[in-house]
Amino acid sequence: AGPGGAAGPAEHIVGQVMVVDVKLHNQLLEPVCDCVLSVRLQQDSVGRGVVGAGSAGAPGGGTALGGEVLPGEEVEHSTMLLPLCPGLFKLVVSAQVKFRDKPHAWRLAPVIVTVRI
Repeated sequence: AGPGGAAGPAEHIVGQVMVVDVKLHNQLLEPVCDCVLSVRLQQDSVGRGVVGAGSAGAPGGGTALGGEVLPGEEVEHSTMLLPLCPGLFKLVVSAQVKFRDKPHAWRLAPVIVTVRI
């Protein structure tokens, strides 16, 4: 992420650990349950993201499981990813919650990461 947390193109070096911090803030007036945050680094092969190709990460693919998140509270998740080869990657963050007994899921716009030697 760029200055102020804004998502934009990023650069990284092969073999250096990439630390990614994600925060989910509950702005609803009711709690959400079964919160799941997922962070993945996908190698972009001819415009198609390929999960796990050329990268290593935390067990579970950078997934954090949470319980209930009350109104106004936030959940923070930090994970480490390790690009193992140069190229274009997409940093993909997704979230799932249960609200009023119905599942809701979304995915943030991917951040393009150029990994260099």
